[in-house]
Amino acid sequence: RIAGARFRVVGVMQPKGQMMGFDIDDVAYVPVASAMDLFNQDELFEIDVIYSTARDAARVEAEVRRVLTVRHGGTEDFTVTSQEAMLDVFGKVMDVVTMAVGAIAGISLLVGATGILTMMWIAVGERTSEIGLVRALGATRGQVQALFLAEAAALATLGGIAGIVLGLLIGAALRFFVPGLPVETPVRFVVAGLATSMLTGLVSGVAPARRAASLDPIEALRAE
Repeated sequence: RIAGARFRVVGVMQPKGQMMGFDIDDVAYVPVASAMDLFNQDELFEIDVIYSTARDAARVEAEVRRVLTVRHGGTEDFTVTSQEAMLDVFGKVMDVVTMAVGAIAGISLLVGATGILTMMWIAVGERTSEIGLVRALGATRGQVQALFLAEAAALATLGGIAGIVLGLLIGAALRFFVPGLPVETPVRFVVAGLATSMLTGLVSGVAPARRAASLDPIEALRAE
């Protein structure tokens, strides 16, 4: 029974499982006329045509267009979309989404780099006497510069780890609420994310590190 109407089962299709969290097997196929009458529909919104091989796509599309034009009184008030066209549109949409996500990621990296640069620059000013003491004890310019570069890289890497953990938690939540959703995080992406974070920190810390290394030890010791 479907919506109070009786139907006779003439076959059961092979199970297909779930897709995007929806059970594809929880579907009943009924004749078009019966469905239109059952749901009070005056017209069809979509017709799916299955053909044997991809080589027949152009011929089938042309024939479908011809038949529908004849049945619509010579007016082409419909759209025929092949699977190849749908995949092409989907690919273009995904390209736009990828570019948008990349732009957002680039802006986030720029903001993060600016923040690290500002923090390290202020840290150099606040630790002037400390830098002078280290230099007076025998530390070279290169060692001071390496120290501040390491701090900037560590700060950025910690931020990258926090972001990866947050992303993994969001992915786990999506898998929990939508079991069929194909969400996964490849290991190479995690490594690439950490490497990008560390590189961003190193680049951002160059200017503060060079400033710290260029301080005169005597003048730095006089700072309060």
